[in-house]
Amino acid sequence: MVVEIINMLIGEYDDRIVLIEKAVKSRDFKGIKEEVHSIKSNLYFFIERESGFGTKIQQLENKGRDADANDLDQLFDYFKANSELTMKELSQVIKEL
Repeated sequence: MVVEIINMLIGEYDDRIVLIEKAVKSRDFKGIKEEVHSIKSNLYFFIERESGFGTKIQQLENKGRDADANDLDQLFDYFKANSELTMKELSQVIKEL
């Protein structure tokens, strides 16, 4: 089951990150909230909610919910960099199984 969740997360990541990036650039707050929420659920299987990255995921979703553009680009950059690192780590786990 864990392998299925990892494959699902990796499979949806490329499409979802493009949608989130477009939403951030166009300040589509509803899109930010919806897209981050969708990927957040699967990320939280592997990221501690209370960790630095875990709290940033929630902050990014909240930016969409609250229509708050303050530091949005920097928060997205952090989210994207850490998401890509997580995808690489999960891909390595799959290879080792």
